[in-house]
Amino acid sequence: MTNQITNPVSVEAPSEGLLGSITLESVGAAAGVSRSTVSRVVNGSPNVSQKTVDAVMKAIADLGYVHNRVAAALASKQASVVTALIPEDLDLFFKDPYFHAMISGIQDHFASTNLVLNLMIASRDSFPKVLSSLAGGQSDGVLVFSHHTEHQLVDALERRMPVVFGGRPVLGDEAHSYVDVDNSAASKMATEYLIGLGCKHIAAITGPQDMPSAADRAAGYLQAVRAAGVTGPLVESDFTAEGGARAALELLDGNEPFDAVFAANDLMARAAVKTFIARGLRVPEDIAVVGFDDSPAAVSEHPYLTTVKQDAYEQGRSMAQMLQEQLLMHPREARVIQLPTELVIRETA
Repeated sequence: MTNQITNPVSVEAPSEGLLGSITLESVGAAAGVSRSTVSRVVNGSPNVSQKTVDAVMKAIADLGYVHNRVAAALASKQASVVTALIPEDLDLFFKDPYFHAMISGIQDHFASTNLVLNLMIASRDSFPKVLSSLAGGQSDGVLVFSHHTEHQLVDALERRMPVVFGGRPVLGDEAHSYVDVDNSAASKMATEYLIGLGCKHIAAITGPQDMPSAADRAAGYLQAVRAAGVTGPLVESDFTAEGGARAALELLDGNEPFDAVFAANDLMARAAVKTFIARGLRVPEDIAVVGFDDSPAAVSEHPYLTTVKQDAYEQGRSMAQMLQEQLLMHPREARVIQLPTELVIRETA
């Protein structure tokens, strides 16, 4: 994780607002050269005199240009730093194996490069402060997980440096780079499997609906049940085991009947199974359950979860590779990778 990148890092012109207004033009004016010459210097072009390089580097340092550390790294052949930004509470990060698998994929990819990986976990209260730190030159590129609608400030960060999202970003997918699965189609597949088993009242335990992945999974479930004329209650939860248990109790204590549950991740599905069994119900005989992720929670105890498999490790590895490519690309172009999913049938359905 502490190797260095030998290829030059492309730098885009900065924007305004939270991230300041120092541009390549500003650097060029201070150094007495053109914007294109500044770009060649910070991108490591050999066709620039040492005198010009020195003038540009001095202007960068004097102006406090946010990418001064990148340019210095290029000049000294030291490491560039990228950040994995997880805007969630620390407790959720350590309990959810999905994050662990993704970080492992990122780490394994960067191990063979000259990039240093920082991990930043930001709660709701600290998120603006963390973004400000990143925008101030603490990182050359960012990998963003668990993007919520309240995190539009990432858009400003993205105008300043390469950003790759783990999952479809809140801001839309036209001009953003991300790695994801088709959450809607995968959830529809899982729900249709329950319908095919003969379940007539299929409930759903969703993730937070301010997250695109959670909203897409809920949409896939709704598409399947509506097309089949199947009914069932829907409870919004938070992707945690505790939230899954609370949602299961809400279903059990509610007025709507259900004979199956689609849970939007394995942690909630596992907690729901435990809750049903504790109430004296049989899984899957009384209530069939399907989860999502195929994480270690799916096979942590019997009955093993039937679940949608997505490769979180490969998602992390692909994100890291994409960010590395974005660092070397000028101008940058948005890219999207959609990974496959499959339904893994085990004991709960």
